[in-house]
Amino acid sequence: MQTKFIADGAQLEVEQKKLVRTQELVRLGAASRQELEEIEASHQVHAAHVEESRQRLLLLGLTEEKISDVAAGKRADTTIAVPSPLDGMVTARSVNLGQVVNASQDLLTVTDLSSVWVEANLLEDNFAAVRVGSPATITTPAYAGRAYRGAVSYIDPQVDSQTRTAKVRIVLDNPGFGLRFGMYMDVLFTNVTGRAAVAPKQAVQTIGASTIVFVPVEGEAGRFVQRRVKTGESSASGVRILEGLKSGETVVTDG
Repeated sequence: MQTKFIADGAQLEVEQKKLVRTQELVRLGAASRQELEEIEASHQVHAAHVEESRQRLLLLGLTEEKISDVAAGKRADTTIAVPSPLDGMVTARSVNLGQVVNASQDLLTVTDLSSVWVEANLLEDNFAAVRVGSPATITTPAYAGRAYRGAVSYIDPQVDSQTRTAKVRIVLDNPGFGLRFGMYMDVLFTNVTGRAAVAPKQAVQTIGASTIVFVPVEGEAGRFVQRRVKTGESSASGVRILEGLKSGETVVTDG
């Protein structure tokens, strides 16, 4: 590419000399106006070729200063610096010293690890509790006692038919580049809707297709009403109530 730029430049110099000489001949009456126009057209074509070669060198990463040095010295430089378009770490290399490459070949992969994605599997039962923007706390066995905090940026609309989970993406800052590709993570999601109620397991009943709890009627001793609820995960402490019951409300657990 540099040699073509040098050759185009040399040809342009020849055309420039021809143009100056023809202009002088026209002034003296020794050449026609048509000859001058033909020389001018040829000069413009070669000037366009030089500019095209220069733009190609810029795309390859050569600076304007380097291109000027090549044009002045009439000699191609065998060493070319290819600057990365972003700051980061080299995470893949597909070339070796002395290897012939083409314009479409990937040379290096540079990755910005200052911010990373963490992918988690969200159980189908928890879809109602986690949404885009939900806070998440991430821990990893690699750094015991250290917690990373981020927020859900994307939830895959597709559910895995085998695991009944959907992929969730959390964006994390990565100071010191401690987080690496393929690391195992534990993810704890926080419900952005606020503090959720937890009811004893024996208080949650199933009637037909509905899940209900019984709550006392305020001011009427001995009277209770059904309250339809939406439940989440179950644990030793009880059943998480996502909708239909507020934290602190009384529910029937016996009888």
